[in-house]
Amino acid sequence: GDFQGDDVVYVADDSSCILLSESRYFLSVPAVYRVDLATGEMKRIVPETPPIISWSADRNGVVRVGLGYIDERLKVIYREADNKEFETVARIKVVDEDSDVAKIKFQSTGEKGYLLSNAKTGRLALYEFKGKTFEVGEPVFDHPDVDVDDYRMKEDGSALEAVFYTDDRERVVWFDPQMKEVQKEIDDALKDRINRVISSSRDRKRFLVWTSTADDPRRYY
Repeated sequence: GDFQGDDVVYVADDSSCILLSESRYFLSVPAVYRVDLATGEMKRIVPETPPIISWSADRNGVVRVGLGYIDERLKVIYREADNKEFETVARIKVVDEDSDVAKIKFQSTGEKGYLLSNAKTGRLALYEFKGKTFEVGEPVFDHPDVDVDDYRMKEDGSALEAVFYTDDRERVVWFDPQMKEVQKEIDDALKDRINRVISSSRDRKRFLVWTSTADDPRRYY
């Protein structure tokens, strides 16, 4: 078709469908489509809503948040449920083009979420926010010298699992005590390497680990 850009915003637990944020034309704002993976059928569930360019869904596949820029401000729209209207909950002043809010993810309930922002310190740090008001709290994780690269939620969306940053090498900080232990065991077994847990079985007995050094770019265990 004539789609110009897409972004997967949700994957169903049983992998039966995904939600795609898609732009039909170059530089147009995206709508959200539900795609049935068995049949390939696409149904538009959220229409194009200028100036919204980024959509986020909760763990139930309900699109809850939209982000877009207008008059040098980040506009945030939010709804509490599928049958509610979107409302503007924030207009965040963008001081310069380097000021950013990124990687918004919701807890599975959709009532609160997390985001990366560099608005307060100039470094990307991880913050919690309230969904309904977009009130951003104190940082959950803020490294004194470098940006937070990324963060991860637990698979069921119930809580934060880890944050990632890079100083002299790639680092991970686990919020989950069991995963802290697992990481230590992996690092002890694969010394002097960067080791990252990519995924795990649901019972947390088996893990896929990506490991690397400067002269050995990539291996999986």
